[in-house]
Amino acid sequence: ELRQLGNATIAGNVVLYNFPFTGYGETARMRSQGAREAEKYGAQAVLVRTLAPDTSFHSVHTGSSARATIPAAAISLSDANLIERMYERAKVGASLDHVFPRVKLVMNAQLRENAKQSANVIIDLKGSELPNEIVLLSGHFDSWDVGVGAMDDGAGAFLAWEAARMIARTGYAPRRTIRVVMWNNEETQQRGARAYFEKHKAEIKDHKFAVESDIGVFEPWGLAVAADKNVVQRMRAFGKHLLHSLGGGNITSTDVESPGEDIALLCKSGVPCAGFLSVNPENNAVPGDPHWEDHYFRYHHANSDRMEVIDKHQLRRSAASLAAWAYIIADL
Repeated sequence: ELRQLGNATIAGNVVLYNFPFTGYGETARMRSQGAREAEKYGAQAVLVRTLAPDTSFHSVHTGSSARATIPAAAISLSDANLIERMYERAKVGASLDHVFPRVKLVMNAQLRENAKQSANVIIDLKGSELPNEIVLLSGHFDSWDVGVGAMDDGAGAFLAWEAARMIARTGYAPRRTIRVVMWNNEETQQRGARAYFEKHKAEIKDHKFAVESDIGVFEPWGLAVAADKNVVQRMRAFGKHLLHSLGGGNITSTDVESPGEDIALLCKSGVPCAGFLSVNPENNAVPGDPHWEDHYFRYHHANSDRMEVIDKHQLRRSAASLAAWAYIIADL
């Protein structure tokens, strides 16, 4: 569409990307690449409709975007629709009251790269027979400056912690070590994941499985597994026969490079990987349903991502499910 409009229409103006939410992976391209593409045609700035599934929300979600020479800002869904209505009316020229919208953009955004130093949090539950072999459970504990990051991804980080704690409280350590990693800096440059990979490079071969939770923690559904088809088949059998009472025993195979941002380097190195998945608490939609992600992305990267959006009972049930998976894999 930008190419069709060309420099004659775009140059000197502000580009508004107003698009329906059709899934995060598809629509996030507008935010991540929008400014860089618009500047090619002489745009002065870019406004991006916030990535959320509801047209009624008057909230703004943040997120990363490729650096450009022009400013870019997210605006609420309702504001994006209002600007588009004003623009379309002005194009028709129905009356003198219909004028093309003008925008005054005032921004306080700053890039403070390397302004602070932090670390991953790593906890090991040592294996009883093969302590050098590792089953990794993880989530990230950094967040954007809006909200507090309770859902993205405090819940995922403490899901891993609680799963390991449940196993530890039984007094029966599995054969392999269960390692919990709370990643740092997932949201921007994944420096925590890259530092872990570099520091533990010599023992990557000893990582037997890696799990990340970073898509919300609600009622447990199962795992999206990126591994050899024989591994996937075995896990389906385990889930069916051993987790039917707990929930979370479903297994889906994924052909994406990694089911988690922070475990991507491990996955690329041949470590079997999985993402922990939940059921949408609003409509009971499960992975594969077009509205499965909706609940999570109402709060994702927004001021509303606070402790109130976490249900402690759902978190506990999901931790029990993840603990079961971790024990099964670590004890094989």
